Amino acid sequence: MLVVAAMAMVVLLGATALAVDVGRLWETRRELQNAADAAALAGAQDLPASIADAMNDAVVWAGKNGVAPQDVVSTTVSSTYAPDDTISVVVQREVPATFGRVVGMGTTTVTAQASAIVGSVTGGGVMPFGIQDLSGNGTPPFGYVFGQAVQLKDSAGDGVYGNYAELAVDGSGSGNCNTGNPGYLSDICNGGTSNMVEVGEEVNTLTGNRGGPTSSALDTWAQKHNDTMGSVCSTFDGTNYDSFIGANAQCAYRLVLVPVIGNWPSGSSAPVPVEGLAWLYIASWSSGGQGSVNGFFMNQQAPCPATCAHGALNSYGSQVVWLIQ
Repeated sequence: MLVVAAMAMVVLLGATALAVDVGRLWETRRELQNAADAAALAGAQDLPASIADAMNDAVVWAGKNGVAPQDVVSTTVSSTYAPDDTISVVVQREVPATFGRVVGMGTTTVTAQASAIVGSVTGGGVMPFGIQDLSGNGTPPFGYVFGQAVQLKDSAGDGVYGNYAELAVDGSGSGNCNTGNPGYLSDICNGGTSNMVEVGEEVNTLTGNRGGPTSSALDTWAQKHNDTMGSVCSTFDGTNYDSFIGANAQCAYRLVLVPVIGNWPSGSSAPVPVEGLAWLYIASWSSGGQGSVNGFFMNQQAPCPATCAHGALNSYGSQVVWLIQ
């Protein structure tokens, strides 16, 4: 009987040891995968301009997620849709058995890998403002200079043919932030439209100036991010975005997608074609009835918004990064 009990105890201890150590392996695998994903996404934001920076940032971000430089097995840049648009990262860690040694378990190598790509946004949820294509030919960057100050919404007296750069995407009217009725103001409060706006389609404009309601909607949007119009987020000057966000991560929500359109219609809310999508940083907006919204035209690679479609790099202006493995 004692022999049977001893054998049962050995089996029980072995099973317990196996469960504990296998659990550690799965947890390590999860941590490494998160690190590999973060590293690949960080590296992709440097592509295709600098392969060296992409590889370096991948290692840095792996480190920020708990992976030592010596555990980054490889960082490789390749081409998927365009030259040098993809980075792959492989990380690994040696995990010694703890209790499993009593049943012969040794050290296990755990590996994770991820690949991310940079491309252009072909559609997505947008802030319902339109900026005009200054180039006249639909070619990025649409006549703008990266870092250039841009008025996203005109103030009273600055409208073009009765249009003040307001777009009707979710619904045909203003909407209401408090009731949730879809429309222009609701889209601002929610940080973007629920319907996807795609390059090549048409969107309706709104005539008239909704100055005060626009300012109030932007205030509501900022409050959802524990922010206000006059905060440090409003001090961004259009330069050194990565450094600015590195020091003020809470301001990243102000980088939004905005449609680039052709000419504004004359005195009507007629549909206008979407020629591209651009990243704009919303720096400030006026209070009261003027309703101007000001920001900067940005050259950023950023993760796709929740509603997003993407394609090959440099197709339509704004750039995004996403995981492909």
